[in-house]
Amino acid sequence: MDDTQQHLQDPDEIEFIIERDEEEQPQNSEAVHPAKPKKRRKWLGYLLKALGLVALMILSLVIYNYWRGQHSKKLTFPPTPAENMERLQQPVTSEDSKVVFTTDSLLGVSLNLYELCGLQATIEFDEPKLKDASVMLYCRSADFRKDDGSFIGSFVVNGEDYTVDCSNDSVPHGYMAILGPRCVIGIDDTDAVKKFVIENGGSYFQQYFLVSNGIVLQDNLNALGGTTRRCALGWKKKTDKLFFVVSRDEVSAWDFSDALREFGFTNAIYITGGSDYCYYRDEEGTRQDIGDVANYPYKKWTGVPWLVFRKMKGS
Repeated sequence: MDDTQQHLQDPDEIEFIIERDEEEQPQNSEAVHPAKPKKRRKWLGYLLKALGLVALMILSLVIYNYWRGQHSKKLTFPPTPAENMERLQQPVTSEDSKVVFTTDSLLGVSLNLYELCGLQATIEFDEPKLKDASVMLYCRSADFRKDDGSFIGSFVVNGEDYTVDCSNDSVPHGYMAILGPRCVIGIDDTDAVKKFVIENGGSYFQQYFLVSNGIVLQDNLNALGGTTRRCALGWKKKTDKLFFVVSRDEVSAWDFSDALREFGFTNAIYITGGSDYCYYRDEEGTRQDIGDVANYPYKKWTGVPWLVFRKMKGS
């Protein structure tokens, strides 16, 4: 064995060659084993959003209840039932019996307005004749059930109570009361004015209210959905004037009521039959049709109660 073979077989003299990568990573444990990114906690984000939404809903409900409470208090508006009962007993101011016709357009709603001056109101079951010169204006009054013809809400004519059991109805709290030459409209959830009218032989009917103390309440208008021609009786506190009002176009109950409020009516109640025929007489006494005279006489239902405004006796 020569020296070369002996050298290679000597284990103590075996050479090890270690090659290093020029870009060898440092021996830092974090660099060698980088930490995996933490999983995003999506459920926490969803929870926070849900809590925020719930908080917003609760805040909205609190604000709405506060608003509703504040406005509901205004249903006890002037004139109160006691004030209206007093007004019914006051003598009337002498003035010419006439209907003053004007038009206006407010908030995109076109209105025909009929100011009722020096007139006496009655409720009658016979539709007025076209040639009855004493009739200055007439329209519908109380609404009634189509199945049995009974009246919706409280209804009194000349002291006789026609009211049926209405405990299951959503009875409107707007009303018109008539006693002798005086008539008033108002809102009341008691029977005080009705009882007073019965005791004194007057007339009374209920309808939905559209404006209360200059306020329009959406909740009250839900039963009057859709669009149609609308009618109302409106009262201005400042002038103590009563108007019959008709929309010239088909409108929603909200838009109609808001236009009445904008016109300045303190209170207004709904009158059914916006598309039905009626008439008024101008200052010359000429009959002016409201609606299509071809629909006269009214034939849809029998026993319809009409609100009739006639010339004051002695006028």
